[in-house]
Amino acid sequence: MPECTLATKVEALSAGSRPSGQVNPKAVRFMAELGYDLSTHASKSLDQIDGEFDAVVTMGCGDNCPWVPAKAPRGLGAARSQAHGR
Repeated sequence: MPECTLATKVEALSAGSRPSGQVNPKAVRFMAELGYDLSTHASKSLDQIDGEFDAVVTMGCGDNCPWVPAKAPRGLGAARSQAHGR
């Protein structure tokens, strides 16, 4: 994982349109390898978060993705390209 230094505080949220109630066990295992404990986390619905966000990254589901207000909406492909300098 690339090291990143931020001058401001960042709060990251994750939610979906059809949450299962649990985090994918593979995600829990992989994040544990990086020192993050997700074992007590649960998946959340978009209905459980509100507000306007600075950025929203979607999974590229096109018209099936619900609208979430954001100053800088991005699809997952655009976010990956930006992260890799493309």
